[in-house]
Amino acid sequence: MSLRMELLIGYSCDQECSFCMESSRMEEFVKAPVTVAEIVRALAVQRRRGAVSVSFCGSGEPTLHPHLTDALKAARKLGYETELISNGTRLSDPAYASRVLPWVGRLWLSLHGDGPALHDRLTRAPGSFAKLRKAFAAARGRKGLTLGSVAVVTRENRRRVAEILRLALDEGARELQLTQVVPMGRAEKSYARLAVPYAWWRAAVPELAALARSRKARLRCAGVPLCALGEHAGLSREAELSLTVSVDRAWRDGRPSLRAEDLLPRAEAASSRLKPGACAECARREDCIGVARPHAAAFGEDDLAPFPMAGPRTESHEQGDGVERILRINHACNQRCSFCFVPADGWTADAVGIDRELDRLAAELGGCGVLTLSGGEPLVHPRLFGILESARRRGITRFTVQTNGVALAKAGVLEKLVGLGVAGFDVSFHAHRAPLYDRLTGTRGQHPRAVAALSKLLALNRGYVSACIVINALNYRHLPAWAAFLGKLARDARRDAREPLRVGFTMLNGIGLARTPELAVDLARVRPYLRRAAARAEREGLIVQRSSGESDLPPCLAEDPASFAAESALPQEGVRYSDDFASGPAAGGRAKRSACRGCPYDARCLGVPAEYARTFGLEALHAA
Repeated sequence: MSLRMELLIGYSCDQECSFCMESSRMEEFVKAPVTVAEIVRALAVQRRRGAVSVSFCGSGEPTLHPHLTDALKAARKLGYETELISNGTRLSDPAYASRVLPWVGRLWLSLHGDGPALHDRLTRAPGSFAKLRKAFAAARGRKGLTLGSVAVVTRENRRRVAEILRLALDEGARELQLTQVVPMGRAEKSYARLAVPYAWWRAAVPELAALARSRKARLRCAGVPLCALGEHAGLSREAELSLTVSVDRAWRDGRPSLRAEDLLPRAEAASSRLKPGACAECARREDCIGVARPHAAAFGEDDLAPFPMAGPRTESHEQGDGVERILRINHACNQRCSFCFVPADGWTADAVGIDRELDRLAAELGGCGVLTLSGGEPLVHPRLFGILESARRRGITRFTVQTNGVALAKAGVLEKLVGLGVAGFDVSFHAHRAPLYDRLTGTRGQHPRAVAALSKLLALNRGYVSACIVINALNYRHLPAWAAFLGKLARDARRDAREPLRVGFTMLNGIGLARTPELAVDLARVRPYLRRAAARAEREGLIVQRSSGESDLPPCLAEDPASFAAESALPQEGVRYSDDFASGPAAGGRAKRSACRGCPYDARCLGVPAEYARTFGLEALHAA
């Protein structure tokens, strides 16, 4: 299920950082280094399970492993993207760097001070700063290598963090990570003396994020709850943990072996995390790693700033036949798509809030509009049927449901929804092959139920049905086959040609791109597969839906932009025209090329998320 593998290969280190979280494990396994055979076996096993990238790190310094180069070569041979996390000491040797770095795709170097006095004091290794600068020099400008820098924020260096990041940027780093002290190992007993409060993060991160953007770099933050980042919660890398499996040493029958664990629960357990009383009413509770117990003991609940809970939320969309209102009744879901923009906090609207919103909507719709119920997954709301009945009593009679469809496979659910006036179903269906479907939705075994639900909807031959796919790095090559699969499904269900299945091609929005950058894909690579998929859909008698919102693709990617563009003008207030989006707002906003102003479909297109433009540029967009 994991996309990323973290492989801990070494249990020795040439530094003695005051905040080291791995000192206890190094003492435990220093005499049991991971062998090359174990490494190759672990790489093969996790590759079969879906891992596409591997990070070589260690409960120590991985470059001290005598066979690191062989391990990197084995990973490349198996098709992995490779990453190395190092303190840089050995890489300061040009001969060693020239052997190792050609096999590394991304290198993270640990930089904890902006000068030798501070850095060497924290690492307790005189001369380590000078050697680290040589490692940066060895890696800088190397073709095919992305350079990153990671710093642990402590009370001792907190006032110099901006300068540390500036130095990393000057050294060529384009990815930056700040990490909170973890109360393990050497840092466990001295956590209160070493760690900074979360209030420091809330105050410092806006300026630090702006610094990174100004230098065309990306900043991520680790080890802190989302409320410590506030409106910059999208910078948290904790969402990546749910896609990561950690492989490291463990004892089995008295002998050292390798174990593989999902990193998120392991990290939560290892640092004894909890969610105190202040978290109970936080809107991001289920989306957050919580608080380390030693932190709660040292700084108290006042150091937290929970996100306020939201009531039922309605979004409005103009359509050719009237106004559609989308009522979001929950955030709860039976899937865990890592790229989803809806907070994974489990929130469910209460009856009072929903009835109040339905009163307002009844007056707006006047009995002639469409009410769309959305989530989360609206079909898991415990009062879904009651909500529909309540809406009908208020004169709202036309409904659409946005769903992943899985719950529709249960006997009687679809029939009852149709009986209550649901005439449209927008179904998220992100892959036609079960293994990829499971990986993208974070589930196991739901694919047959989703397919069964689509078949039932198509066989019903009432109202409209659409299937939507969020295009990403894992599924874009399968778009033509996805369209063919749906065409066969419609034929087998004997779908009435007067009510053809509609298909929607969408992309990761800004939140999805921030949460799962590893799933982002250049639209220039998507274009040929998208065009073949649209052509296949047409041959199958399916209708390709037009663009209508911020997750839709620019019309210029299509063979026939006129049939892909929105039917009417879309709001352009958040769109910025430029040919350089390396700098810009922290999050949100839309991007278009300057030449897009001359496109006949400009007003009917929202371009791409600014987050996409900062990652890939805008070469994929061409004025029609």
